[in-house]
Amino acid sequence: GGLTDASVSLIATRLENLKKFEIEWCAVSQKCIEYIANITSLTHLNLSYCPSVCDEEVLIMAKKLKNLRYLRLSTYFLIPIDSCERLSNKSLLALRVGLTHLQ
Repeated sequence: GGLTDASVSLIATRLENLKKFEIEWCAVSQKCIEYIANITSLTHLNLSYCPSVCDEEVLIMAKKLKNLRYLRLSTYFLIPIDSCERLSNKSLLALRVGLTHLQ
């Protein structure tokens, strides 16, 4: 089995003080992203090589994860520059977008 909506929901509700969450090479749904975005204590998030993460998910995270300092989105999807600008309005210290196509 892989990462499911139910497993991410469980993590989000049981580990509400989680600081670092690394999810690589997983097909995460938009629902998973919404659960992750509810872990407002997150400071580090790695969604590298998660092909289903796109612009809409980045905007959800930008809106809700106010404590996020490090975000890694290395993958093969397209992210509009304005989404990155919304992320830059946050207190991010590092944004890694290797292999991501910025439009």
